[in-house]
This record gives sequence, C-alpha cells and structure tokens, in this order.
Amino acid sequence: METNKWKNPYKKPLISVIVPTYRCAPFIERCINSLLKQTMQNTEIIIVNDASPDNIEEVIKNAFRKELSNGKIRYIKNPVNRGPSYSRNRGASIAKGKYVLFADGDDMYLPNHIETLYKTLKSGGYDVVQLFTKIYIDENDKLIIHRRYPMLGRTWFILYMLNFQMTYILISKETFFKQGGFAEDWKFGEDFHFLTKCLRSGLKLKLLDRPTALHREHPMAWQAAQARENNFSWIKYKEEKVIPYLERLYENKEIGKSEIATLIFGMIFITPMWKWPKIFMRVIKTDPFFFLKCPESWYYTLLAIYKTLRRKIKGI
Repeated sequence: METNKWKNPYKKPLISVIVPTYRCAPFIERCINSLLKQTMQNTEIIIVNDASPDNIEEVIKNAFRKELSNGKIRYIKNPVNRGPSYSRNRGASIAKGKYVLFADGDDMYLPNHIETLYKTLKSGGYDVVQLFTKIYIDENDKLIIHRRYPMLGRTWFILYMLNFQMTYILISKETFFKQGGFAEDWKFGEDFHFLTKCLRSGLKLKLLDRPTALHREHPMAWQAAQARENNFSWIKYKEEKVIPYLERLYENKEIGKSEIATLIFGMIFITPMWKWPKIFMRVIKTDPFFFLKCPESWYYTLLAIYKTLRRKIKGI
C-alpha cells in the first residue's frame, strides 16, 4: 500500500508555476521543457491559454502527453482573450502548491531558476522574491544582451518596475490572494501595480540579481501583439493610468514626490530625445530637488542617450 502514496507525486506540489500563453506556439515547447528540467522537482506547471489564435493547444497536447496525463502539467483555456492579469489569476486560483511562481510562455529558464528563487525567499524570510537580471534572446535562442540593472538607490525601485518586465515573481498563494492578485483592469504594467500593493502592505520584498531567466524578444510577444491589436501607446498609458495612480498614493501619503518624479523621469527610455526637455521640466515641477537628491539620474540620462544613439546607428 505504501507505493500508492507516491503513485502521483504531483498531487501536492510545493510550487505551482503559472504560465499564461498568447501567440507563442513556436516557443512554448522550449519554455515548458526548461521548466521540466529544473533542479527543484516538487512542482506543477499550469498552462493558461488566453484564447491564443495560433496552434499552441495542439503543440502542448502533442509534446506533453505524459506530463498532462500524470498531472505534472495542467492545461486550461480561456474561452475568450482576457489578458495576462486574468490568466495569471485564473492559474493561481487552481494551484495546488503552497507557493506560486509566474513565468512567461515564450521565455526559457536555467535549471536552477526555481530553486534559486525559493531558497532566497526562505533563507531571507521574504514574502516576495522578484528576479531582476535578465538574459535577452531572440526567436532562435541567440543571445541579444545580458542586462544587469545596478541598484543605485531606494527611490529607483518604481523606475525599475515601470520600465522593465517584472513577471518572474515567487510568492505564497495565500499572500498573493490576500493582496488581491493582479488587477485585471490593468492590461499592462499589472506586475508593477501588484508589487506596489505588496510594498504598501508592508511585505518584505527581495529583488534578486541572478541571471536564471532567458527573456525572449520577438515581434509576437504578448504585450507587443496586444499593443498592435489594440493600437496601444505605452507612453499614453503611463500618463493616463500609471502616473495618476501614483499621484493618488502620494495624496494618501503612501509615497513621496521623488517616486512620482522618478516615474516621469523614466519615460526618457521610451520617448524621443526631442521630447526630453519637457520631461525634465515636468520632473522638476514635481520635485524641484530631484536631480540633487537622486544623482543616479545623471547615470540613467547617459544610459538613455547611449541607447538612443545605438538604435540610430543600427537603424532600429
């Protein structure tokens, strides 16, 4: 009778990995295989198909019959496209694990990815661990850039969250839903919104600077595809949705002027250089002493100039 206890080792996994998918059929097999080859095996993988118009369901069912049969992988599909927030929340709602880890269906993960995040969370007594360093790859798994973000100051946290992807989050399922999950009315930047809620609640957050995830850049990436289909402007979204949200936090004395000024300053990364003077004036209007209090801003201005010139030289 003892063998029956272990007949299905995935009935009570420690960690549930939530993988929302949209237009990533060419990459999903590589993504899931990288999650199956993790050094930490007490996991389940929940794939949430957000009504993707490609043949991703066929790919998943053909490639992972064994894992779908034994419960290592669970697959669900939204009847209509609902966006990443809904898909992540739905996946987390059926998770069997004590912890939930969010991944992307077109990315790949080094074998120690899950173990590294989990050990960091447990050893430091953190409530949330967020992977911060990324290796960027293209459609053919070719390295584009290994990007590291120097942690130069406390007020830069919001800048990071607003301008770089933050999907690699490990958190207990209980804590995740106590925080209300991802805001489904935030079609973009939902991970930023969620992490600010965590900070406002006093949760202990760790940004982990380890290169254990390979983030794929390609034309049909979820946000890029959704943006094209909905004529979406990230700059306009920040101005109409994100900045007012932070201003409300400021009015409630939950954040300072520096955080709002930091967000506005961060828009230089996605705005043409000829518009920068207007951005700098808005920063100074929000916080007159921002550039004195945050000398890191000079570093990021130079970085933005370098990136802009590099794109012009390469013709991209």
